[in-house]
Amino acid sequence: MPSGFWRSGNFSIGGFLVQEKIKTGITAFAGGGQTSATELTGAVNVVATVGSAGDSVLLPIVPLGAEVTVKNTSANSLNVYPRSGGNIDAASADAAEAVAAGVGVIFKCVAISATTGAASWVAI
Repeated sequence: MPSGFWRSGNFSIGGFLVQEKIKTGITAFAGGGQTSATELTGAVNVVATVGSAGDSVLLPIVPLGAEVTVKNTSANSLNVYPRSGGNIDAASADAAEAVAAGVGVIFKCVAISATTGAASWVAI
């Protein structure tokens, strides 16, 4: 695994909450895209500001089995991106998952590449 790959204590692993960490008031990156997307840092992330449909956030680096919740409380659809090389719901690498206004989605890390550290996620 790449150096600094693991983060400790902020995620639910195997359905057990290790440490509750809720981030509120998040603003999605205006204009969208993966490269400059706002990085999520909590186990539960409440995105309050999505100025235009497609503004974006980036899933964090997590251990296998971790779950990250994204709640979009804004009036616009939000794009959630995996880190570079990763995927969500077996879509193409680096493709976004749209989260509609007023909707929450749990993303579960189901695989991590041993060579690149890229994560595969499922939306549950």
